[in-house]
Parts: sequence; C-alpha cells; structure tokens
Amino acid sequence: MPKYLTLTDEELFSLIKNDNEQAFAELYNRYKRPLVAFALKKIDANEVEDIVHDLFAKLWTNRDNIEINQQLRSYLYRSLRNRIIDFISHQIHEKKYVESIVLFGETFINKTDHSLREHMFLEELNIIISKYNCYISLFIITAYRVYTQNISIIIR
Repeated sequence: MPKYLTLTDEELFSLIKNDNEQAFAELYNRYKRPLVAFALKKIDANEVEDIVHDLFAKLWTNRDNIEINQQLRSYLYRSLRNRIIDFISHQIHEKKYVESIVLFGETFINKTDHSLREHMFLEELNIIISKYNCYISLFIITAYRVYTQNISIIIR
C-alpha cells in the first residue's frame, strides 16, 4: 500500500476505474476524515458517517461511468454537498409530512370524538324520554284535571 500514498488523486482514480480496490481504499482513507469534518458543519453527526460512506459506495459502484473534468477533490466535495442538500431537503419534506399526518389525526380524532359523544348523548336522552314519557303524559293529564277542577270551582 505504500506506493499508493505517493500517487495523486487523479492517478488513484484512474486505477479505481480499472477496479483497483487498494487504490480505492487509499482514496477512502485520504478523504474520509476531511469529508466527515466538512459534513459535520452542515448536518447532525448521526447521519454524517452514512452519507460519506454512501458517497464512496456510489463512487465505487459507478466508477466506470464517472467522468471527472476537474480535480477529484472538488468532485468529492461537490458530491458531498449535493448529498447533504438532498438529505436536508428530504428531512424537511419528511417533517412536513409527519406534521400533516399529526394534524389530520388530531382533527379526525376531535371530529370523531365529538360525533361519538353527541351520538351517545342523544341515545341516552331518547332512553330517558321513552322511560319518562308515560309519566309526562300522566303529569299533563293530572295537571289538566286540576286546572279544569279549579276553573269549575271558580265558575260556581
């Protein structure tokens, strides 16, 4: 591996394009820490390692199709910056989605709870009315008799 230490980034990348895993390991070791440090300025530490690892994994996977027209260092930092932007954008959309689900859930629960309570109240009211309906009728008849008796007493 010592011979890879002296190679430039571009020389390493040309070896990587020829499927040289040792050259890839050297490039990884050379840039992992600086890329992690760069990413830590932008996003949470929990995600940084994964994003940097994914960057290198994609570099290895697509090595045959990648054409670099600049310094490899610039390419790596630009790729990392784009991944960070995508990650932040995804987090924002995810947060909005979760908030909308929570809001919908609260609205749905409130409406359902209100409807359920109203339904239960009306059922109880109907039961009470049906139980006491005969008593109410009796009360009205008795009140009417008392009223008519009082009128007849007044008329006599």
